[in-house]
Amino acid sequence: MIDAATERSTEGPANGAEIDVEVGADRTVRVHLAGRWHLGDGLPSTRLVEQALRASHPPCAVSFEAARLVSWDSSMLLVLRRIDRLCRGLGVPVTVERLPVDARRLLALADAVPEQPGGRTAATRPPWLVRVGETVAAGWDSTRESIGFLGETTLAFARLLTRRAVFRARDLAVVVQETAGRRRSAS
Repeated sequence: MIDAATERSTEGPANGAEIDVEVGADRTVRVHLAGRWHLGDGLPSTRLVEQALRASHPPCAVSFEAARLVSWDSSMLLVLRRIDRLCRGLGVPVTVERLPVDARRLLALADAVPEQPGGRTAATRPPWLVRVGETVAAGWDSTRESIGFLGETTLAFARLLTRRAVFRARDLAVVVQETAGRRRSAS
């Protein structure tokens, strides 16, 4: 229920994830989560929550409501963690009891195992000269293998034509097929 002293605003796409912020007369911020939360659709802005937290009269608590939540994935957890970090930084307590059970469980797990310094390594892209060198080396290896295959096949055909082949023509066809198949799967 919203009374005259309650402010309410909504942010989010019409069919996707929605964040609805309600500030009660008791200075409690209620964050209503609604819609379909899917990481592929992007994350909704937490701007309204940030504004409510930084209001002239800071809130005494933040709680979540998920009654209109249709579906969710890790995108909702990312937004919840972002809001939780903001609240912790401002010393505002957060209540998560009205979130889905699985979401509460995952948030508790994330809190139980704090991130270790140096535990997350940023994916670094090698310098361009290293990438060029690796590409040239891979190309050279591939060329060398292709020439070796061509040489072995030519010698096998020569032995077949001069009737010095040690195995039957049908066996040669099987070997050629297997080798070509390995070459295709390695590429």
